[in-house]
Amino acid sequence: MVTDHTKLLSLCQYATAVVITIAYLALVPSLGLIGAAWAQCLAFGASFVLVWIVGARYYDPGFNLVPLAGFALVSLVAYLCSNVVLGSHAFVVDLLIKALVLLIATGLIGLIAVRAIRTADGSLFEDLPWPLNRWG
Repeated sequence: MVTDHTKLLSLCQYATAVVITIAYLALVPSLGLIGAAWAQCLAFGASFVLVWIVGARYYDPGFNLVPLAGFALVSLVAYLCSNVVLGSHAFVVDLLIKALVLLIATGLIGLIAVRAIRTADGSLFEDLPWPLNRWG
């Protein structure tokens, strides 16, 4: 039963506390409030993955983490491309680059989502009109 394994959930929370403490110590002195926000995001992400992994041993959560990792990877690459690699000092050029990167990232995230939905339940696409039923 689920209540027999609640100690494991407590251990996951302790591990999350360790992650957030280390992240606060590493990020807050150099980045301030932004570092605190990043530390919080890292801790929430680590907690989610850890609880999912531990919980999957005893109960099937019913979803796959691979599409979520794909979303995160596409988002990270889009952020790095639009703000670090392809940054321009000209406002209009910078805006166009960011719009193009956003458009490409949105398309990739949509493709990942459609493929994940098709994998989970392919019958959802059978009744859609012609161009939409071929996605995935």
